[in-house]
Amino acid sequence: MPKPKATRKHTTQELVQAVRIGSMIGLGAAADIGSQTARALAPVDTTRLSKSIHRTEVAETSDLNYEVQWGTNVEYAAAQEFGSGIHDPKGPHLILIEAGIFTGKSNKRALSFGWPNAPESMKKSGAFNPNTGKFTFAHIHHPGVPAHPYLRPSLNLGTPSRDAARTKLADLAISAIAAQLR
Repeated sequence: MPKPKATRKHTTQELVQAVRIGSMIGLGAAADIGSQTARALAPVDTTRLSKSIHRTEVAETSDLNYEVQWGTNVEYAAAQEFGSGIHDPKGPHLILIEAGIFTGKSNKRALSFGWPNAPESMKKSGAFNPNTGKFTFAHIHHPGVPAHPYLRPSLNLGTPSRDAARTKLADLAISAIAAQLR
């Protein structure tokens, strides 16, 4: 009895195209998970930081190599991720904050803000206005903020480790490639 001939269901060109499209879909799905994880982990005061986290479109950078990014353009994002001031990993320091008139950014002559847990000695100083409940200064030396990592942990795609994240990314890509071949 003659041996049956093996037949191809897909051409090489169809397979390469399926890998291209499937890889882009899988990487896009992974970036969606990463950006959602970053939004969930971002420290929240006004929600501005978490709402600003977005991802780029998946781009083919060279033949079968792809890139996608997620992050934020909020000016204080790095301080939240790595810490600032006395918490700065590059070395502790105080941050000088001046009223707008001194920096040229506005015509404001003073910084005015509430300070709920202010020391009693500060409340007795001339900087505290009991009518408004606010402190007023021409400048302050702010101690900064401790690190609240949200982007670096999001690289794990919601898994406990980088290895698990790589497996998840591979599963997403393989599933998307298989869907292209059906």
